[in-house]
Amino acid sequence: MLDRLRAFWNSRAVYPFIAVVSALVVFVVGPWIANRPRPAPALNLAIVHENTVGPDRMDLATLRGKVVLLDFWATWCGPCARLSPTLQRLSRRYESRGLVVIGVNVDEDGPGLVPAFQRRFGLTYTQLAGQGPIQAAWEIRYLPTTVLIDRTGMIRRVASGDETEASLAHEIEKHL
Repeated sequence: MLDRLRAFWNSRAVYPFIAVVSALVVFVVGPWIANRPRPAPALNLAIVHENTVGPDRMDLATLRGKVVLLDFWATWCGPCARLSPTLQRLSRRYESRGLVVIGVNVDEDGPGLVPAFQRRFGLTYTQLAGQGPIQAAWEIRYLPTTVLIDRTGMIRRVASGDETEASLAHEIEKHL
């Protein structure tokens, strides 16, 4: 038996086997791990206003009892710009049922461009200044990244890149 195992390991057949196992990890296990229910990290950030940031802040803990959709984004990000009108429509459609949509701007130069971006896309949902270590705390690697948090403060879904309104609405409806 040991000789057969050594022969397999030394043969070229091992490479497709490793490729299949790697693909399973990347495409099956990875998304499952990213979307496992877990407590949302702390989030206490300055609110971006028309001409200034702060001094008032938003603390995620105060939103317990509501479903929260966080959108980590930047003004230079094309997919972020495409997603913003969708988030605005979802915010309006579900706010009466307990959904709170929050944008977390992570522009390195600060949130100075946020007000112009809000006007351009007609965004009325809250925008926060999220520069610094917030991306590491929330494990944000790509923009945009949306994070759906249920009424108990548990992360229920994390997704990066372009999203359809229908898929987001479907996920939101599950937790309202």
